Amino acid sequence: MKAKLISNDPSLNLMFRLGAIETEQVEDLNYSLEIFDKSVEDNELAVLILSKQVYNSISTRVENYRENESKPLIVVIDG
Repeated sequence: MKAKLISNDPSLNLMFRLGAIETEQVEDLNYSLEIFDKSVEDNELAVLILSKQVYNSISTRVENYRENESKPLIVVIDG
């Protein structure tokens, strides 16, 4: 099982990469949605970490997903 961070903060991404966690740097809403959708389809992904800014931009999609699915665990962090 693996973990992944989706964030728009290069410093946060670097910190997680140093901890051997896969990261995705996103800059706009459409790309954030695309990466979120691809990530939740990954059967090996146990934890999906979203920065607060990314979560705020795609919260409707995230909450719809959470209502219907239990994996991966989705965590929102300040960053």
